[in-house]
Amino acid sequence: MAAVLLAAATVGPATHVLLTSDPDHRGRIRGRPAAEALPRYASLAWVAVAVVAAATVDASDGAGPRVAWAASALAAGTAAGFAWWARAWQTRFAGVAAGCAGAALPATVGTLTHGADHDRTGVFGLIIAVTLPVLLGAAAHLARRDSTAAATRRHLHLSWVCLAALAYSVVGIVVITMRGSWASAWGALSAVSLGALAVAVAATAAAHRRPRQRHCGHHRPDRVLIAGQAGALLVLAVSTTMMMHVDRPAPDDPLSVQQLMVGFDVPGEWTWARLVTDWRVDVLFGPLVVAMAVFYLMAVRRLHVRGDTWPVARTVSWLSGCLGVAVITCTGVNRYAYGQFTVHMILHMGLSLFIPALLAMGGAVTLAMRALPARRRRPQALGAGESPNTGTDAPDALAGARSLPGPREWIMLLVHARSTRMLCNPLVAITIYIVTLYGLYFSGIFDWAIRAPWGHEWMTVHFLITGYLFYWPIIGIDPGPKRLPHVGRLGVLFAIMPFHAFFGIAVMSMSGALGQSFYRALGVLGPDAIDHQQTVAGGIAWVSGELPLLVVFLSLATQWARSDRRTASRHDRQIDRYGDDELDAYNAMLKELQDQRR
Repeated sequence: MAAVLLAAATVGPATHVLLTSDPDHRGRIRGRPAAEALPRYASLAWVAVAVVAAATVDASDGAGPRVAWAASALAAGTAAGFAWWARAWQTRFAGVAAGCAGAALPATVGTLTHGADHDRTGVFGLIIAVTLPVLLGAAAHLARRDSTAAATRRHLHLSWVCLAALAYSVVGIVVITMRGSWASAWGALSAVSLGALAVAVAATAAAHRRPRQRHCGHHRPDRVLIAGQAGALLVLAVSTTMMMHVDRPAPDDPLSVQQLMVGFDVPGEWTWARLVTDWRVDVLFGPLVVAMAVFYLMAVRRLHVRGDTWPVARTVSWLSGCLGVAVITCTGVNRYAYGQFTVHMILHMGLSLFIPALLAMGGAVTLAMRALPARRRRPQALGAGESPNTGTDAPDALAGARSLPGPREWIMLLVHARSTRMLCNPLVAITIYIVTLYGLYFSGIFDWAIRAPWGHEWMTVHFLITGYLFYWPIIGIDPGPKRLPHVGRLGVLFAIMPFHAFFGIAVMSMSGALGQSFYRALGVLGPDAIDHQQTVAGGIAWVSGELPLLVVFLSLATQWARSDRRTASRHDRQIDRYGDDELDAYNAMLKELQDQRR
């Protein structure tokens, strides 16, 4: 529990700084925000608590808890480093991300990652472990001091996002795990969690209505409601932390080996009919992919309402990518990928080769930059007793002449960050893609990942990110680092094609099957079938590496041709307006030579 509170004290105020600061054009935050002091010392205490927990964990539980707490200490130390020395908005964002990772790692070894449906309850636990410290810490910081109305509004927006994620996760855990009487220990913790969540939602709703009433003369934000929200979140943190360490209610029927290992039953070898009908919806990517499609369509609609246009091909490409993610993570592909290497390879190739190409051509960042409103440049009206936010909570802060930056400005800062330029360098992106492709399967990481309760989710996220980083500088249309000329991009495509072929051949030529002990213990297939699945999976990797790259090659050639046509049209318009000085000089030289011959 101490680690949860220290994580909240680290990431919560730091998130408040990100939401309410006013960085300059290079991302540097002016002044010394008052919210910086607590995260610095809290992060150091968090590191100490995590180290002690890693050293004193019960050895009978295996190496998992010790590794999780050690990794949490490392993430907390990274967050501490950013808290002490970061000055730019982008590096502070990296510190918050490191803190969220440190808060999530201990949740990967709790009781929610065991038993029936632990593939889902484990994800719910991770969502709670990430969102709860952020909102709890931000609410506690805001309740301790007077703040501007703008800062309160930002906090309320953050509250609704986090509360939606918390409600989804808490209710999901209760629905899946609740058995027996509410008077049991698990039932009491579930009831307390639901009650605390309801109180937090009520306090947030009441605080959300207050700004409208302040136009009648009330100018200072009501800290009592925010304090009530923080108190409810504290109770929720205590109850959910206990739920991660208390034994779940015993099921009515004994669990099968497959339920103990992966959380659900995998009924035999896959067929095309089973992949279509035997769904297993991923509780993380299912809602996420729906949100991706809905927000994209809302942004397109906003452009059309104000009279702007957006290419239909980009919308089709993005929605096709979202549909691809939904098909892979929510149908039978997701279910059978846990227990059969062939289906896992289908999932891997789809998420790293086919789908990222569609998402990159969708241009979501460009759409967001056009659809999201820019910050207002006019002076902001201030109420009595309020001061504009300039990156500090001090009441005597200097008055600013523009509103706080919003999502559009945050996206610009992240897109043009130095780390983004480095990751999107084609040579770096292709190196990450190839090294992780071979390193995952030939270093023992895959055998470890398929056994970890959250390993499947980690691999899914990894495949999508590495694929998107590879395709973004090649066929992506979003703003970013300086791109190679089209001929250079073609060279990158040709350079990566042999690596997939070599990978597929290496998988087919291995003497032992990857994850053999795990698949045998799972009992879905026999030893001969497991070896045969490895051969088929290698062939899938070999063939799949050629088809999407051919499609990307055609798309890149089309972009190249369109770029040449635009350049030629621009050159022709310039000639029509101002004439062609080079052509005139060349004709004058020829005329002079002709006159000299005469």
